[in-house]
Amino acid sequence: MRTKESGNYQIHPALVAFREAWLELGFKTGLPIADQFHTLWESAIILYRPLSSGDDVGSALMIVGPLLPVLSWPSPIKPPPGQRLIPCGLNEGEVEQHLAGEWLRLMTLLGEPRLIECSRRIFNRVLTDEQRLNWFQKKRLSQDYWAKVCGLSREQLAHAQEALSKSRQKDKKNGMVSVPEPNFFLQRLADE
Repeated sequence: MRTKESGNYQIHPALVAFREAWLELGFKTGLPIADQFHTLWESAIILYRPLSSGDDVGSALMIVGPLLPVLSWPSPIKPPPGQRLIPCGLNEGEVEQHLAGEWLRLMTLLGEPRLIECSRRIFNRVLTDEQRLNWFQKKRLSQDYWAKVCGLSREQLAHAQEALSKSRQKDKKNGMVSVPEPNFFLQRLADE
């Protein structure tokens, strides 16, 4: 099954919250890597679950992931036509935990301190105190704790926070925050 232009879709609230937090930090739609790999969302397999009959939305589908392609969609509320759809049996809590895990894996793999600092801010904003306690055993995710989780030093995150503040002030004119491409993507592009 594939998404259709006329389809009736709803985006999971956790996906919406991650996207809104990303945009509130001054980033444009998508991650920096999406600018280099234009087909990122085109080849994605989208997970969905039917909305329960109590929701009274007919044949609507709830899009539950994955997070990275959704961040790259041109429209925040509707998937592009032609996306492959796979049913997903995760419950509400499992969907949120899956999305948080996906985000954490991505940020850890990228290794860019500014993006990792942004992810800490996003987790503090998007996740509830209860979720942070259950998943990280912390009510608030401090720079010290987050640096240990992501394999960085606290100083790297502090410098990243300072660089983000300077970048935000500098880029207020064009409305976006500048974050460099992670090295392994630059190396891959150079090899082609």
